[in-house]
Amino acid sequence: FKYGPYYDSATHPGVRDLHRLVMETFQNPGWVLWYVAAMIVIGFHLWHGFASGFESLGLSYRKGVRLFGQILAVVIATGFTLIPVLVYMIGDKL
Repeated sequence: FKYGPYYDSATHPGVRDLHRLVMETFQNPGWVLWYVAAMIVIGFHLWHGFASGFESLGLSYRKGVRLFGQILAVVIATGFTLIPVLVYMIGDKL
């Protein structure tokens, strides 16, 4: 979104209107699929990386740390995946 079109905000001139940019971008199914795929990859990375980070620091981790990391990965990936999907499905009502 950093390099997308620049829209001035109606209420704050000179400030970029990111809501409009997000709404327009996620009306395209190609961008939605790309973003969802990226969030799935990030979810897998977090799934492995959270507990592995403790191991890299030389700390032994228990099953609870691994489970917490896996739950956190699912929550983060799902939350960020919902944004483009909901904008695509019901964007005109948002």
